[in-house]
Amino acid sequence: MDCIYFIYAPHVNKVKIGVTNDLDRRMAAIQSMSPVDIVCIGTIDSPPYKQLYSMEAKLHKKFRMYRSHGEWFNCFGGLEDYLQTFYQIKRYKMNDRTSVYIQGK
Repeated sequence: MDCIYFIYAPHVNKVKIGVTNDLDRRMAAIQSMSPVDIVCIGTIDSPPYKQLYSMEAKLHKKFRMYRSHGEWFNCFGGLEDYLQTFYQIKRYKMNDRTSVYIQGK
């Protein structure tokens, strides 16, 4: 399935915004490279695959002030608000940092 995905790493409170045509394979690849657990919190499906890259670029630009590195973004402020419109987000404290738990509505 072609989609834009939002992958969340709760232990570091970061979200990866990317494009894939095989979400299960992509999740497995990212998890194998990640020192922390990750979870896919949502997708944007259906536009033709080439349009997904344009949409992904627009999301990266919109949330550029939250960019941590590459396609990873700190999950707070406007990005958290954006995700909150689609997913239930609950804040909790972890290692002296505020983090969030995200669950589909």
